[in-house]
Amino acid sequence: MDLLQNCIIANGKIITDNIRKIVNIVNENKYEITFLRETTYRYKVENVIWLKNPIRININEKEVWVKNNKDEFVKPNNINAVYLFDNINFKCYAIEFVMSDSLTVRQYFKDSIQIKESAINSRTINIIDYLRQFIELCERKNDKNNNQNEDLEAVRESLQKTYSNLDIDPDSVAAIYLNPEREYNKFSNKHLVFPFGCNSSQLSGVENALSNQISVIEGPPGTGKTQTILNIIANLLLANKSILVVSNNKVVFPLVCLRRVDSSL
Repeated sequence: MDLLQNCIIANGKIITDNIRKIVNIVNENKYEITFLRETTYRYKVENVIWLKNPIRININEKEVWVKNNKDEFVKPNNINAVYLFDNINFKCYAIEFVMSDSLTVRQYFKDSIQIKESAINSRTINIIDYLRQFIELCERKNDKNNNQNEDLEAVRESLQKTYSNLDIDPDSVAAIYLNPEREYNKFSNKHLVFPFGCNSSQLSGVENALSNQISVIEGPPGTGKTQTILNIIANLLLANKSILVVSNNKVVFPLVCLRRVDSSL
């Protein structure tokens, strides 16, 4: 049975890869299915869906995510081709994987597959190449300086590894940064809370931060930047979101933020 051209569903399960032969017995209104183990069963026609003539999906500049046995979506790196069987009641995918020395086809129901626009495409690859070259130029300049900063060297090595094996989730902030025109799921800010109070500019800062993937809040000391951050964190926590708070000059700042939010909520 050619799994790239046929998808057979019996009693709600995909069974194509176990079938040796299928025959439509018209006068009995049944399908006779012979399995690979040479056992033969007959199914009522209404209990069998036989999908044919799939459409090959163009996966250039796309990412294919597959649900595993733990109900988690993972992104295989050995997909060769994707086909879609489209029916009014059922939609299934046949995915061809490149194994060590052969091709293997597996079939999935639609809800087990996610196809996303890749964050890395012909345009954004130029940005990534620029960043790679920038790191290399920094290295060359630093080579001329005998007082080499070990911390900076460690950062450069880390960035080099990152850019050489870059894998950007299409739903991440980095993907939006590289593709600013792309639509994304926005945070609903209809019912915001402000446990730390706010003025008009802080209100605008919170609303903008929760409506955009990337936000920059600037202001001189004492203008309420920390207060604004605390209000942003509070709203994200109430929405059951995960939050990473970092600081480049005050080690205790993230802890202070989280403790104050926790005590307020």
